[in-house]
Amino acid sequence: MSGILQTRKFLGLSQQQAICLFLALATFIAFAQTLGHGFSGYDDDVYITNNRYVKHGMTIEGVRWAFCTSEACFWHPLVWLSYMIDTELFRGYPFGYHLTNLLLHIANTLVLFAF
Repeated sequence: MSGILQTRKFLGLSQQQAICLFLALATFIAFAQTLGHGFSGYDDDVYITNNRYVKHGMTIEGVRWAFCTSEACFWHPLVWLSYMIDTELFRGYPFGYHLTNLLLHIANTLVLFAF
C-alpha cells in the first residue's frame, strides 16, 4: 500500500471530523450548565439588564452607540451588537444569551483547531 494515504475512520467520520466532534462535545459539556443559570451580578447589569441600548434590541441609535461607546472601559461593538440581537431574539430571557455564548465558544474552539 505504498503511496496510498490511509485515513482512519471513527463512527464513519474522518479523523479530523471525529476530533472536531469531540472538541464540540467537550466544549458543550463544559459550558452547558450555564444554560440553566440567570444573569450574573458580576457585569450583566452593565452589559445587558440595565443597559438602555441593549434593552431596546437592534435600533439605529443602538448600533450607532455600539460603535462609538467605550462603556465598560472597552471598545467592543460586536459584543454590544451580539447582545442587542440576543435581546431581539430572546427578549431578556437568560437562556438565549447563554446559548449564544455556548455556540460562540464551540465555534471558537473549532476555528482554533482548524488553524
